[in-house]
Amino acid sequence: MTEKAILIVASGGGHWIQMTKILPAIDGLKCVVATVDPSVSKQGEWDKFYLVKDFNKNNWWLFFSAINSILNIIRKENITHIISTGAAPGFVGVLVGRILGKKTIWIDSIANPEKLSLSGYMASYFVDRIYTQWERLSGVRGAIYSGRVL
Repeated sequence: MTEKAILIVASGGGHWIQMTKILPAIDGLKCVVATVDPSVSKQGEWDKFYLVKDFNKNNWWLFFSAINSILNIIRKENITHIISTGAAPGFVGVLVGRILGKKTIWIDSIANPEKLSLSGYMASYFVDRIYTQWERLSGVRGAIYSGRVL
């Protein structure tokens, strides 16, 4: 059996930048990365790196491709935990992970000071833990405030 691993799922840009701030907390563990941004593959030494399809309300049908990709990654890499900072691919990651009985964590974007992001709000129904980076949002949909990553 392969070594147990943590799956990190995040879109590119700000979602990925926020993820990089928490990566030191999982240093020493097998880390599998799934993202929509190919440049991320050169930003670290990942145990495994996967590209997944990005999607939004304008190309929602790609949601199914993302589900298939994440499902295959979880099965192939012996994933036990999934962490995401968003957006759409991260939601798919925690959704599929939860269905498969994996531990899931969502860290909502710092870009949403007034309410949870849409992906974060939807993810709150599925995750084991959801964190907000805004103290005033603590308690919203079960969100925990433990400080900011940026």
